Amino acid sequence: KSNHRHMTCWVVALKAEASVIISHFQMSKISQGVVFPIFKNRYNTHFLVISGIGQTRCAAATIYLHEKILAPRWSGWINIGIAGFCKSTFGSLIMIDKVTSLDTSEVHYPSIRKDKNVPLANLLTSGQANTKYNNKEVFDMEGFSFFEIASRLVSKELIVILKIVSDDPSNNIKKITKKSTVSLFKSNLAKIIKIAQSLEEISKSEATRLETPKEYKLICARWHFSVTQKNQLKYLVNAMLAISPDQSFFDEISVLNNSKAVLKYLKIKVDQHEINWSKF
Repeated sequence: KSNHRHMTCWVVALKAEASVIISHFQMSKISQGVVFPIFKNRYNTHFLVISGIGQTRCAAATIYLHEKILAPRWSGWINIGIAGFCKSTFGSLIMIDKVTSLDTSEVHYPSIRKDKNVPLANLLTSGQANTKYNNKEVFDMEGFSFFEIASRLVSKELIVILKIVSDDPSNNIKKITKKSTVSLFKSNLAKIIKIAQSLEEISKSEATRLETPKEYKLICARWHFSVTQKNQLKYLVNAMLAISPDQSFFDEISVLNNSKAVLKYLKIKVDQHEINWSKF
């Protein structure tokens, strides 16, 4: 069981979109007099940045949040906002499984957490609001650049794009107000939180995976290793722990004289291990 706290980073374009999430997690503003306001909860497990509209702002805000809070490699990232769509009913929450840039035709495929109550759709990100609705794509102005940046910071399993349908052929984009946006977020809050909670579990397990094993620290404290040797050691220690997660091997190597002997011993042990396919 991981001792790590999860961390979830929210990137939201507008204050009206962010307000329900800020309220739910009881976040307070932590950055003053800057381009991108940042909010956090009291436990330092949820952080939110308001980017403003557009891909450039969204990309810059994602980087800004990452740098300001020193977000670890196991943090979860969520982009959520209103969007236009033809196929779905007005007001529904959509999870994105494919995002395309209208400007460059580049495509990304976010990893998804299937939820029978949250339909999947493709997202088309463009430089301006789109009202040429079709049955295949949800339209927004930030999602692609968000994913492009976030996927450089963490593995894509830790990135989620969610959209709430705010306009369609029957609901004019010009009718969107702050009040109607808040209302859409409130009605979808339970689903949003459920998805965030599933991301938290992945964040915790990723933290455990990425942490430095205690065996590695013990070995480094006892013998001197070069940078190259440390990389070899980390690989071999992780391999040994994968082979025998419940057995400590530190006692076995404590009699060895130097780092070279330790690496040689561990390599032999790892090489000798054969996978027993009958277990699978």
